[in-house]
Amino acid sequence: MLNIRKIRPADLASVMEINDRAFASQRPETYFQRLLRKYPEDFYVAEKDNEVVGYVLGHIKAEGLGWIKIIAVRHSHQGQGVGGAMMEFITDKLKAAGAQSIGLHARTGNQKGASFYQDIGFQIIETLPQYYSNGESAYRLEKKI
Repeated sequence: MLNIRKIRPADLASVMEINDRAFASQRPETYFQRLLRKYPEDFYVAEKDNEVVGYVLGHIKAEGLGWIKIIAVRHSHQGQGVGGAMMEFITDKLKAAGAQSIGLHARTGNQKGASFYQDIGFQIIETLPQYYSNGESAYRLEKKI
């Protein structure tokens, strides 16, 4: 059974493992420590059999706009509904906090991710050229809730 709960400092090592496998650009532990300090009420992990198998951070960015800052699923658990469950969970949280729509960015080279977001109702609003530090472009996606 999947359990989604607020992240704890002890979860950071697992979050780093998932991140290092999920993203081409590695983020240092200090990045996640900053997120934990800045968004303590908005950062969640998904657990299955007492193992952290994913994480998501969603917050209110502007009036009526929720934002998915980061989401990832452990490679061994992809395709098992973890990402969908986390997106449903964070969507409910953002809607309860007043969001009328949710936005996020996805790398244009991450077609699997972009397809996942579109499958759950997000639409590509625009392409942001050279958005990431390595020069890769991003899609800005949005979904009305």
